[in-house]
Amino acid sequence: MTTKRRITAEDLLKIVTVEEPRWSPEGDLLAFVRVEMDAVKNLYRRSIWMWSSDWDGPRQFTSGTHQDTHPLFSPDGKQLAFVSTRGDKPQIFLIPVHGGEAQQLTRAPHGATNPAWSPDGASIAYLSALNAQEREAEGQGDFPPPPPQTELEIEQRKLQKEHDEAKRIDPRVYDGLPFRAGTAFLGDRYKHIYIVDVDNKESKPRRLTDGDADYGRPAWSPDGASIWSNRTRRPTHDRFDKSDLVNVILDSGDVQVFQREGYISAHPTPSPDGQWIACITSPEDHPYGSIPRLTLMKPNGSSYRDLNLALDRSIVAAGMTPQFTWAADSASLYFVAESRGDAPVMRVDIESGSYETLLDGRQQILENDVALDGRMACVLCTPESLPELYAATLEGWDVVQITEFNREFLSEVDFVETEEISYTAPDGTEIQGWVLHPPDFDLKKKWPLAVNIHGGPHAMWGPSVPSMWPEWQLHAARGYVVFYCNPRGSDGYGEAFRKMALNAWGEADMHDVLTGVDEVVNRGYIDTDRMAVTGGSYGGFMTTWILGHDQRFAAAVSQRGVYYLTSFYGTSDIPRLIEGEFGVMAIDDPEMMWKYSPLAYAREIHTPLMILHSELDFRVPIAEAEQLYTALKRLDREVQLVRYPREGHELSRSGEPLHRVDRLNRMVDWFDKYCK
Repeated sequence: MTTKRRITAEDLLKIVTVEEPRWSPEGDLLAFVRVEMDAVKNLYRRSIWMWSSDWDGPRQFTSGTHQDTHPLFSPDGKQLAFVSTRGDKPQIFLIPVHGGEAQQLTRAPHGATNPAWSPDGASIAYLSALNAQEREAEGQGDFPPPPPQTELEIEQRKLQKEHDEAKRIDPRVYDGLPFRAGTAFLGDRYKHIYIVDVDNKESKPRRLTDGDADYGRPAWSPDGASIWSNRTRRPTHDRFDKSDLVNVILDSGDVQVFQREGYISAHPTPSPDGQWIACITSPEDHPYGSIPRLTLMKPNGSSYRDLNLALDRSIVAAGMTPQFTWAADSASLYFVAESRGDAPVMRVDIESGSYETLLDGRQQILENDVALDGRMACVLCTPESLPELYAATLEGWDVVQITEFNREFLSEVDFVETEEISYTAPDGTEIQGWVLHPPDFDLKKKWPLAVNIHGGPHAMWGPSVPSMWPEWQLHAARGYVVFYCNPRGSDGYGEAFRKMALNAWGEADMHDVLTGVDEVVNRGYIDTDRMAVTGGSYGGFMTTWILGHDQRFAAAVSQRGVYYLTSFYGTSDIPRLIEGEFGVMAIDDPEMMWKYSPLAYAREIHTPLMILHSELDFRVPIAEAEQLYTALKRLDREVQLVRYPREGHELSRSGEPLHRVDRLNRMVDWFDKYCK
């Protein structure tokens, strides 16, 4: 019998993930994206793969030397469109399904994304960004400039570029919010919808939209006469939160706007019969605290109906795209819900509004696509397995595992099982949590405890969260009992539970966490002198809030946390989070902002604290970490600040691979320093 080894932080580099499953029209082929990390070049590689039930396994379709994403079959199933970074900018390529060279379809100066085939397969709609001057020049046929044809033209353009850079005057001027996001400042370019003829290589792309507003992913009407999308609402330029549905009529060029009073609307998806538009809407007054609605409306903007209110559960999103799909007969919608730490597959009948659970259990379904014959392809993760691709019949759930990219790695390591627990908070609220034990766990011994707290504050954790699986397993492998929970405010337990922490961050939700710690301690095997706590984003807020109100922990690591609500409000790319969570603008109630800021309790923090933060985090800017670090250093506390260059808020999930490994090692080494 082979002895398995314990997981290390470096094992993160071996994990392969799967994204974007897409069926062919006939359901005989399935395309998907394989994601792996290149430790030598410190980057990610994305390649497109194919699978057929007639094959002995999935086959690689593109090389993976570039970032190949967004696979999408043509309506006749003969071609595959995809986005690739085979040049300076991402562009759309076409490749024959049964072999051949990829041909570049777009040459958008600033890149092209989100391809969508027209129903007849003659055109592809996509998104590309331009500013007002570029759009005007494009309309006059002067943009983009033609490529240089001679050596002299190449040299002239090179000299002109050098001259422009030497004389560069480039202040950033803004008149809207946000002015930065992700890891970059936002420019004056807005995403617009284009269509391009697939067969006529000489035809130029046609831009369908105009103005200083961003458009979302295009979705064709079944008759091919129009394209649905969502558009940021003008004139506020609130590029994240306020958007309405639009329908672009191809013949006339008219852009019809559909604004549901009091709601933000996005992700329109026409039904196959063209009778309904499914979309996601959120109440404007509580866009963060409320459960997003899966909403139906008629194509003329009438008959709004919310389908998931009775269910009282959110729709799982992959990235920023909610996971819902029309059935082929337009009679129902499939979606993945967030529910009590798991993600069941549901079906809702649009006539009766009744629900049916098709797949339940301890799993997270990350992305999915439904074929015309009713089979679902899904990226599924369980407590015992990393994300892999599966195909399943939705009637009876006959499952076929398609990929086993992580099988060899999982066979080598001694990963541990996850135990679910339930307990009651001081005010009687039921809280769900989970516990992991070290591989060599012995009830007769005393063990250190590592407490993890999620962000959001409206996120939901469960035993199958792939982004946290390596971290929890690493802490257990290093000898810690691991505890995490979903405190009030978390998604997955209904809208009332989600709103329970509004206007009171750090009060009852802190006791939800600490009561769970007591529950584990009362089992008798925790050494209460060797307990550590960590969390990211809102979890970073909660980590430092706990340190300022409770002295039980021997070590703490706070990651990308909010520490002073007023400065967060003024520097974050989501200032409306504070307005939604506390019901005020920060400038109107500075006393409340200070009361609920961990920085206000810095004098009470005595636990050794490591602060991890990314230098390009524009969701929670690094000034939050700098303020807390400065205060604690001036108070002569034991504190260390770790800054990650080039990284943003998503460091732990999609940062540079070696930075992600470094983060894991630093965290557990800090715990060991004080808890071992």
